[in-house]
Amino acid sequence: MGVYGGFLAMMMLLAIVPGPDSMVVLKNALSGGARGGAWACFGITVANTLQATAAAFGLGAVITRAQPVFETVKWLGVAYLVVVGCQALRGAWRGDYNSAAGSRRTRPNAFRRWREGFQDVGNVGVRGPAQTAKVCEGALHGL
Repeated sequence: MGVYGGFLAMMMLLAIVPGPDSMVVLKNALSGGARGGAWACFGITVANTLQATAAAFGLGAVITRAQPVFETVKWLGVAYLVVVGCQALRGAWRGDYNSAAGSRRTRPNAFRRWREGFQDVGNVGVRGPAQTAKVCEGALHGL
């Protein structure tokens, strides 16, 4: 089986453990049927493929070795999360729940379901630099 086989087995085990991606697929499948879940799953697959391709080409290694780049990417991620959190809090404080109920009545299209899946990977869209570094490190230790 070798080292690569062990790495592959561990990745398959981690892939089947329910997590945020599973919840996005479940949410879209419950609200949009099998087709909605499939679109979310496709978005997750595209984002994971992009992240793995970037790791394979060494982007994660470059980002982690160049400390200023890593810090910049990390703090941009923090800023994004702060903006999203502030928007959620502002909406909750306003109590504008009628617009949320109205948005539930309209069926999201396939692109929106795909985008939800794509953005959900790693909870912040295509995985952040820390996750990319972990994938690179795991792949390098596996070789």
